[in-house]
Amino acid sequence: MALQPDDVDLPPDVCSSSNEELVSEESAVDLPDTTPSDHCCKQQCLQKMPQSLREKVDALKMGLEPLDLPSKNTLWFNQLLNMNKANPAGQFRTQFVWQGSSFCLTAYCHITGCMPKKVRSFLKLIAQGEVLAPQDGRKNPLKRVEPKREDVEVFFVFIYQHLAEPLAMVNTEAQEGEELGDTSIVDGPDWVQSDNDLLQVLSSAFPVEGRFRKLQSNPADVKAVTEAYNTHIRHVFRDRSIITAMENLAEQSMRMEDVEVPHILCTIDAMDKSKWLVPRCLDSTKRLSQLWRPAMHFVGVLVAGILEYYALLEADMHGDSDTQQTLLSRALELAEVELRKKHKSMPWKLIVHSDNTPKEGRNAPLLLWCGALISAQRFSEVCLAFFRVGHTHNRLDQRFSVIGSLLTGCKQLETPEDYISHLQLHYRSARDVPAVFEQLGGSHYWRKFFGPLEKHFTGLTGTKSIADAAHVLRVVRRDMVPLCVPEVQWNEPGLPHDPILLAKHWLVSKKLSQEPTVLWTGPWKLDFRQLDRSPRFILNPDSVKQYRKTAEQILQPPWNLEAGAAYILGWLQRNQDRVPNRHFPSITFVMEGRDFVPESAITAGQSWTDFAPEGCIPVVPVRRTQKQLEKELAKREKKAEKPTVPQLASVSRRARAVMQAQAADSPMGKRPTRKRPAASNPPVLKRPAASS
Repeated sequence: MALQPDDVDLPPDVCSSSNEELVSEESAVDLPDTTPSDHCCKQQCLQKMPQSLREKVDALKMGLEPLDLPSKNTLWFNQLLNMNKANPAGQFRTQFVWQGSSFCLTAYCHITGCMPKKVRSFLKLIAQGEVLAPQDGRKNPLKRVEPKREDVEVFFVFIYQHLAEPLAMVNTEAQEGEELGDTSIVDGPDWVQSDNDLLQVLSSAFPVEGRFRKLQSNPADVKAVTEAYNTHIRHVFRDRSIITAMENLAEQSMRMEDVEVPHILCTIDAMDKSKWLVPRCLDSTKRLSQLWRPAMHFVGVLVAGILEYYALLEADMHGDSDTQQTLLSRALELAEVELRKKHKSMPWKLIVHSDNTPKEGRNAPLLLWCGALISAQRFSEVCLAFFRVGHTHNRLDQRFSVIGSLLTGCKQLETPEDYISHLQLHYRSARDVPAVFEQLGGSHYWRKFFGPLEKHFTGLTGTKSIADAAHVLRVVRRDMVPLCVPEVQWNEPGLPHDPILLAKHWLVSKKLSQEPTVLWTGPWKLDFRQLDRSPRFILNPDSVKQYRKTAEQILQPPWNLEAGAAYILGWLQRNQDRVPNRHFPSITFVMEGRDFVPESAITAGQSWTDFAPEGCIPVVPVRRTQKQLEKELAKREKKAEKPTVPQLASVSRRARAVMQAQAADSPMGKRPTRKRPAASNPPVLKRPAASS
């Protein structure tokens, strides 16, 4: 018997009725409850959540719906990062803050939609110092380490370790009544002008805050020192930003075709002489350090965006302004060659950036050199720029660190040629510019060459009463003065090519520190081709004896350095015979000038406002008679003729300690009570005199 439909008991949801609508199949499935559990934690965070926060939770979930996973990760990561600012190491936190209320992990994950495992992962990354949300590695797999990437990472590590300044962390927010964009001179607090003798000689910009804070007992004075120090640090960074911006501009224009380089920016500095001893051998270094070895000069010139130039000079050469001007002139010639390869012309603006030492950079001969380039129409503007005292690190410090590392790993270098060959083989420039290494056998005698001008300058360095001098010496043509300083009413008559000095106190100063100053008037009458060689100093018999002893010792085991001994003996022979080295620098660009001098190509640079005479010491040209010049040159040549010894950098600390102990007849010298035979009597080292 067949069953009828009415005889089967069907579930109520399946039964159809004309009075009721069909119920959907989803009603028969047990779906998870979307409402939050009342038991998230013992504190019942979700159950006690007010209605206002529940509305914000709904709004947050609606805002997260259209976002992709990376955007959600960024939002969640930043929420946790802001939450952990007060406690960055809060990796295992149990309470989470949202909209000013505290929640447990379960409640926080329900509110934000982030999984608990991801929350813990983000907290771990924040504790390790991460500030950016991690990317999904499945969609962005890690790339293999490439050689270029390794070079970039090594470059930044060297910058951090050897170039970055250890400056204190200061508040970069603007003080009350001060704008960050203002780059005017920092005025010292009123209490500096008090009757205290110690405070009267302090600079208006304080390089070390803690030292001056300890001198003060008044809270107002402490606040004044702190504000002046913070302003000083901000201005130090602005000084650096100016030089960096000019370097980047030259580099970018060098890479672009059909774009002329706006200026030549040369950064010049010298490396520690103790790293350039000849010979260099890692075997038996302790025994070798007791011998006298010539300490060579190593000077670098970075021409931004164009090339890196490094010169190696022998130990009996002067590391003074004559060498500085010679190397700068040599770098200009090499820069012109590189510009011609790129089908670019030599710019009309030159900037020389160096440290504040008066021996090499901040002196009258170098300022005369700048004026000579203007008067002889080599450039229309030459600027000397100096960083503030205590903040003179530049890009060359990083280059010298790399070169020092290359020398540390080298086992044996016997001659200057070995140094040059080793660096040419292993050194790579940081910005893919040509690197030129060469040995120079002398420098030009610029002091004697500028003698007929009968010019000297005062105010280039600070005094005891006034701490600071001008840190920007900008020499321009006379016809460019109205363009460079349009607000200054200055119309002294003269030739268009006369060099005029525009000085500023700091790189960030807006005003001149003095009126435009005429360096000299009249046409350029000197011929650069009449430059002579600068004389070297002559070694005394005692130093010659010690160097010959070194040559004899290194010929013996375990060294057997025949090339090193031959170089030392040859160097001593050239020094005694006064025979110049064959490697003499060529400075064709400075000597012969440009191929043509179109007046239309000479344009002015950035304008400055009027001058502020109270800024710093004024630079004033003074007349020096020919008799005074001849007396000075004769004194210099007589000093060069007088036998002397190189600087003490050529002798190790251990050897100097032994010499000082023997000279003072101390127990350290261990003099014998009985006189030994002459054959076994050890040679007594005499303490060398100061170098010329």
